[in-house]
Amino acid sequence: MNKNDLQARYQITQQVLDDFHTWQLHTCNIRNDVYFQKDLPILQTITQLRIIGFNLFEIEEYLNSNQSKQKIQLLNKKRSERLTIIHNFEKQITSIDYLKFQINKGDF
Repeated sequence: MNKNDLQARYQITQQVLDDFHTWQLHTCNIRNDVYFQKDLPILQTITQLRIIGFNLFEIEEYLNSNQSKQKIQLLNKKRSERLTIIHNFEKQITSIDYLKFQINKGDF
């Protein structure tokens, strides 16, 4: 199937297709604008990795890994990064709430 068919049928973004082509070039030294059924799991994985927040380098590292352990480590690292961001936002929200409390109390 071609790019337009793939995007319409599976809602694959241009970013994911670009990542797929870059990965293909680095691993197989080919770029093919025709997509096969066997490409779908890879495209779906790239989509999920993008949603998680992986960049192109991390995506390639994940796809090139043949070891489940290494893939789990990459996912755990990204999870830890995301939790750190969440905790920082929680601290900011706590500070906002404290300032609002001070304003309502008349201290500010």
